[in-house]
Amino acid sequence: MNKSLIAIPIIALLAFGAVFLSNKQESSSFLSNSSNTTTFTQLRTCIQNTNLIICDQIQDDAEKSLCYAASYAVSRLTFPDGDLLTDSCKNFHNYETTATANQMINYKNYYFSCYLSADVLKEAYKCTSFYEKIYTPQYITCAGY
Repeated sequence: MNKSLIAIPIIALLAFGAVFLSNKQESSSFLSNSSNTTTFTQLRTCIQNTNLIICDQIQDDAEKSLCYAASYAVSRLTFPDGDLLTDSCKNFHNYETTATANQMINYKNYYFSCYLSADVLKEAYKCTSFYEKIYTPQYITCAGY
């Protein structure tokens, strides 16, 4: 029992590291909030030009169910009307409503603290398909991390 409690976070960290190494990004640049200069326009353009899937497109029913659960859990923490909206995400959305298209998304580390927080990533990791095919391209890669 105790070994599994230790193994799960280690496996999650290894998977997290593998995703970023496969994208040929150094973890130091990923974790550097102040160096991110992605604007709202760049973020939206990237998302529009990325071939994102939705959970409905997953063929395996079990994986599709996990995708829905992960998507719902993440949205509860990050969406402006989420019932568990984090303070960091609230700060980001308050900033987003007043920001111009050419302003940087990570003003005062709001974006990073919202979408790359441990709580949000924990929920996103619960489904490999959701994390790799939906969350990472949209909220990490397009955001410049």
